[in-house]
This record gives sequence, structure tokens and C-alpha cells, in this order.
Amino acid sequence: MCNGKQLKAILRHMVARAGGTNKAADLCGSPSSELSLWTNDESNRFIPVDHLLQLDARVGDLFLKEFARLRGYELIAIEEQPNASPTVIKSIAELSRTTGELEYTTLEAIEDNHLTPAERRRIQDCIAPVKDRISQLESAIQ
Repeated sequence: MCNGKQLKAILRHMVARAGGTNKAADLCGSPSSELSLWTNDESNRFIPVDHLLQLDARVGDLFLKEFARLRGYELIAIEEQPNASPTVIKSIAELSRTTGELEYTTLEAIEDNHLTPAERRRIQDCIAPVKDRISQLESAIQ
């Protein structure tokens, strides 16, 4: 199941994919100050479902796919054609890049044998793109 920190990490990835806080706030019809609270791990406020669905539809159903994956399902769009999926080589290259960013961020964070909340957040923010690239690779090989 998706816990609060995972939800906020996915939302931060959605905001980045949308082009930043201001653009994401425009896409989901909310003030950027609210969006900042919804993405902050220290805040107990979460994005309302209507705003989440509105933003998710604009950024490629990232939340929908990740939520399904966390529940043990894989979603495939009805209109998705085999020739429309990315190539396997490109998918592997993108997975390699995002995995490298995750490894670098994690190693840099644990260098002093102490993880701060900010370092934990940066690591979680790097996990979502890796999961996204894994889904793309799975689609490419089918």
C-alpha cells in the first residue's frame, strides 16, 4: 500500500514532470502554496483526490501507474499499441541514468554515516523516476 511519504514522493515527481510548482499548481487548479504543503514531508496535509487526478492526467498518469504497481498490478492503456512503446535500448539507457542518479544521491547522503530528513527526501525523490523507467522498460519488452 502507498504510505504518506511515498505519496508525497510520487507527487514531487509529478510536480517535476509538470515543469515545477507553479506549472503543476496551474494544472491542478490550486495555489502553489497549497501544493508546497502537499509535497512537504513535514506537513500533515495531503493533496485532495480531485487535484491529484487532475494533475495526474496532465503528467501521463504517473500516480495511477505507481499506485497500481504498489498494489501489485500493472496498467496498460487500451489504446497503447506495441509499436508506440519506447525501444528497449532507449528504455535501458534511461533506466541506467535514473538508477545512477539514485546511487549517486544515496552514496553522497550516507557518506558521513548519518541520514538527515532532507537527504532521505532527496533519495525518495530519486526512487520515483527509477520506478517510472522500470515501467517503461516493462512496456518496451512486451
